[in-house]
Amino acid sequence: MRSAAGRVRETDLPGGPPLGLGLSRSLQDAEEITMALAEGDELLLTTDGVLEARSASGEFFPLAERYAPAPRERPPADVLAALRRDLTDRAPELHDDSALVLLRYAPRRIRPA
Repeated sequence: MRSAAGRVRETDLPGGPPLGLGLSRSLQDAEEITMALAEGDELLLTTDGVLEARSASGEFFPLAERYAPAPRERPPADVLAALRRDLTDRAPELHDDSALVLLRYAPRRIRPA
Protein backbone atom coordinates (compact mmCIF):
# COMPACT_ATOMS: atom_id res chain seq x y z
CA MET A 1 0.00 0.00 0.00
CA ARG A 2 1.21 3.52 -0.76
CA SER A 3 -0.44 6.35 1.11
CA ALA A 4 -1.32 9.64 -0.55
CA ALA A 5 1.69 11.04 1.34
CA GLY A 6 3.98 8.51 -0.39
CA ARG A 7 4.64 6.09 2.48
CA VAL A 8 4.89 2.48 1.26
CA ARG A 9 4.07 -0.35 3.64
CA GLU A 10 3.10 -3.98 3.38
CA THR A 11 -0.44 -4.71 4.52
CA ASP A 12 -1.35 -7.47 6.92
CA LEU A 13 -3.99 -8.91 4.60
CA PRO A 14 -3.95 -12.71 4.44
CA GLY A 15 -2.92 -14.50 1.26
CA GLY A 16 -4.68 -17.49 -0.15
CA PRO A 17 -4.22 -20.45 -2.45
CA PRO A 18 -3.87 -19.88 -6.20
CA LEU A 19 -7.12 -19.07 -7.98
CA GLY A 20 -8.50 -21.52 -10.48
CA LEU A 21 -6.91 -24.66 -9.06
CA GLY A 22 -9.87 -25.78 -6.99
CA LEU A 23 -7.89 -25.25 -3.78
CA SER A 24 -9.77 -22.23 -2.50
CA ARG A 25 -12.67 -22.42 -0.11
CA SER A 26 -16.12 -21.97 -1.52
CA LEU A 27 -17.37 -18.42 -1.81
CA GLN A 28 -19.78 -19.10 1.04
CA ASP A 29 -16.82 -19.65 3.37
CA ALA A 30 -14.76 -16.71 2.10
CA GLU A 31 -14.01 -14.10 4.72
CA GLU A 32 -14.79 -10.50 3.80
CA ILE A 33 -12.02 -8.06 4.56
CA THR A 34 -12.46 -4.30 4.62
CA MET A 35 -9.60 -1.86 4.25
CA ALA A 36 -10.02 1.90 4.63
CA LEU A 37 -8.30 3.98 1.97
CA ALA A 38 -8.01 7.75 1.86
CA GLU A 39 -8.18 9.74 -1.35
CA GLY A 40 -4.97 9.17 -3.29
CA ASP A 41 -4.02 5.94 -1.49
CA GLU A 42 -2.94 3.04 -3.69
CA LEU A 43 -3.03 -0.70 -3.22
CA LEU A 44 -0.53 -2.72 -5.26
CA LEU A 45 -1.50 -6.39 -5.55
CA THR A 46 1.04 -8.96 -6.71
CA THR A 47 1.43 -12.67 -7.22
CA ASP A 48 4.14 -14.69 -5.53
CA GLY A 49 6.07 -14.73 -8.80
CA VAL A 50 6.80 -11.02 -8.40
CA LEU A 51 7.72 -11.34 -4.73
CA GLU A 52 10.01 -14.32 -5.38
CA ALA A 53 11.64 -13.01 -8.59
CA ARG A 54 15.44 -13.03 -8.33
CA SER A 55 18.26 -11.46 -10.27
CA ALA A 56 21.03 -13.57 -11.79
CA SER A 57 22.99 -13.04 -8.55
CA GLY A 58 20.07 -14.37 -6.47
CA GLU A 59 18.80 -11.07 -5.07
CA PHE A 60 15.04 -10.66 -4.64
CA PHE A 61 13.33 -7.94 -6.65
CA PRO A 62 13.03 -4.87 -4.34
CA LEU A 63 9.38 -4.19 -5.10
CA ALA A 64 8.66 -1.63 -2.36
CA GLU A 65 11.88 0.25 -3.13
CA ARG A 66 11.08 0.40 -6.85
CA TYR A 67 7.39 1.24 -6.37
CA ALA A 68 7.83 4.03 -3.78
CA PRO A 69 9.16 6.71 -6.17
CA ALA A 70 6.70 5.94 -8.99
CA PRO A 71 5.14 9.20 -10.18
CA ARG A 72 1.63 9.71 -8.82
CA GLU A 73 0.60 11.93 -11.71
CA ARG A 74 0.96 9.02 -14.13
CA PRO A 75 -1.99 6.68 -14.78
CA PRO A 76 -1.82 3.33 -12.95
CA ALA A 77 -1.21 1.53 -16.27
CA ASP A 78 1.97 3.58 -16.80
CA VAL A 79 3.20 2.85 -13.27
CA LEU A 80 2.56 -0.87 -13.80
CA ALA A 81 4.35 -0.87 -17.17
CA ALA A 82 7.42 0.76 -15.59
CA LEU A 83 7.42 -1.75 -12.71
CA ARG A 84 7.08 -4.62 -15.17
CA ARG A 85 10.02 -3.37 -17.26
CA ASP A 86 12.10 -2.98 -14.11
CA LEU A 87 11.15 -6.49 -12.97
CA THR A 88 12.09 -8.13 -16.27
CA ASP A 89 15.33 -6.11 -16.46
CA ARG A 90 16.41 -7.33 -13.01
CA ALA A 91 15.00 -10.85 -13.28
CA PRO A 92 14.93 -11.67 -17.00
CA GLU A 93 14.19 -15.37 -16.45
CA LEU A 94 10.96 -15.40 -14.48
CA HIS A 95 10.03 -18.99 -13.65
CA ASP A 96 6.68 -18.29 -12.01
CA ASP A 97 3.56 -16.28 -12.67
CA SER A 98 4.09 -12.56 -12.29
CA ALA A 99 1.08 -10.29 -12.16
CA LEU A 100 0.70 -6.77 -10.82
CA VAL A 101 -2.55 -4.86 -10.23
CA LEU A 102 -2.59 -1.26 -9.02
CA LEU A 103 -5.72 0.24 -7.45
CA ARG A 104 -5.76 3.98 -6.81
CA TYR A 105 -8.56 5.42 -4.68
CA ALA A 106 -9.90 8.50 -6.44
CA PRO A 107 -13.50 9.14 -5.38
CA ARG A 108 -15.71 11.05 -7.74
CA ARG A 109 -16.37 14.59 -6.82
CA ILE A 110 -20.08 15.36 -6.67
CA ARG A 111 -20.89 18.89 -7.69
CA PRO A 112 -23.82 20.63 -6.07
CA ALA A 113 -26.78 21.26 -8.40
